[in-house]
Amino acid sequence: MLNSKIAEATSLQITDGLTVTVHKVLDHGFLISTPELAKAYGRTSIKVYDARERAIKKGFLVIGKHYLTAEMLVSVGLNVDNRSIYWTKLGFFEIGKFFKTGNLVEIQKLEQSLKCSMETITLSKEQVNELLLEINKISNKALSMSISNLLMGGC
Repeated sequence: MLNSKIAEATSLQITDGLTVTVHKVLDHGFLISTPELAKAYGRTSIKVYDARERAIKKGFLVIGKHYLTAEMLVSVGLNVDNRSIYWTKLGFFEIGKFFKTGNLVEIQKLEQSLKCSMETITLSKEQVNELLLEINKISNKALSMSISNLLMGGC
């Protein structure tokens, strides 16, 4: 379900020449309309709806997790067409498994990039220094160096 407010529209770059519009949402990362999702994958909205039906029948898509209906969106104040379906970030990448498209490689790279940025934890300089001091207390120097490298390396 949707528990947070929907942010203003923002752009998400798929390839060098292809950008789609998404709405950032705390609960689901972002929401993207079916026409914009179709544009990202180089498909028509009808093809997306067909793929959605196949994916639902196979148990790959769950309402409220992978996509939201107009009724769900109206309940939180979004003005949408009665037939609108908005896809969550998870749904955006899951439905892609049902398409064969030239953009699939770029979209898979985008998925990995977004996963990386979602997993990144921000620490202050003081917190990093405290962690490094604690890591230096580990008697196994190989382990200490390995943890230090992971802490300083990032995704």
